Amino acid sequence: MMKKTILLSALALTLLAAGCTVSKPIPASQAKFIPDNRIYNKQLIAPKAGSGEVVVKRDGGFVGSLCNIKVFVDGNLSAEMAPGEKVIFYLPEGPHILGVWPNKPCGGGAMEMETEALVTTKRSLAFRVGYGVAAGYFIYPTTL
Repeated sequence: MMKKTILLSALALTLLAAGCTVSKPIPASQAKFIPDNRIYNKQLIAPKAGSGEVVVKRDGGFVGSLCNIKVFVDGNLSAEMAPGEKVIFYLPEGPHILGVWPNKPCGGGAMEMETEALVTTKRSLAFRVGYGVAAGYFIYPTTL
């Protein structure tokens, strides 16, 4: 009986932890724009000829929400996002690297996560920033 109780308790704790360990994706239409004071490269948010639209949005939810996330474009700090926010960059056509890094105290041993964006004027690209147990903070292409 004691072993069964311990096993059930361990299972319940595992399921509870699993339900709280990832952020929640939200559609870009529901995300709020980052306030102007957290956009560090304002040239990237102005539409211009020969550039393509790149939407970067951060998941909502409680997990991973303690810290803002720094967003880098081609290695340059460009914005800082809170949960449920988005930014639209207008980047020249071609390959670009998007990266994210959590602010302290969440940055501890976390590594920067990067992904490539092949920008074109023909279509908008969308990327999701979130938090997952195995990967920590991440940035991935998304259809949401």
